Parts: sequence; structure tokens; C-alpha cells
Amino acid sequence: STNIRFCSLHGRLSHVKTGLIVSVYNRADFLNPVLSSVARQSSLPDEVIVSEDGDSPAMAEVVRFWRARWPNSS
Repeated sequence: STNIRFCSLHGRLSHVKTGLIVSVYNRADFLNPVLSSVARQSSLPDEVIVSEDGDSPAMAEVVRFWRARWPNSS
């Protein structure tokens, strides 16, 4: 059985954190437009996680590019 819990966010929205997980497999050409689109949003996620199932130098380059430009990145 699945338990579903609902809670009211009224009055708590200032504390809500958002995150984005992007899963990619050897397609750096797809990651750049995704992160570019996210960066143009009026409200940025608090965290962006890029998960790559592979080891692509092109992907590492895209991640380095966006990490240098993303606010508060580590």
C-alpha cells in the first residue's frame, strides 16, 4: 500500500527548496541547451545535479562552463 501525504504550503513557500536533476548519456550537445534554458528562468533551482552515465570530455567541458557561471556553485 502507498501512503500519500499532503501538507499545506500556505505561509511556508519562502522555505521551499527546489532542485533539478539532469540525467545524460554521452550527449553534451543536449546538456548545454537544457542548462541554458534553466539559467533564463525567473526563479533558479537551489541545486542542479548533472548525472552522466559515461565519461565524456565534452560533457566535462559543458559542466565546467556552467559551473563557472552558475550562482553559488561548488
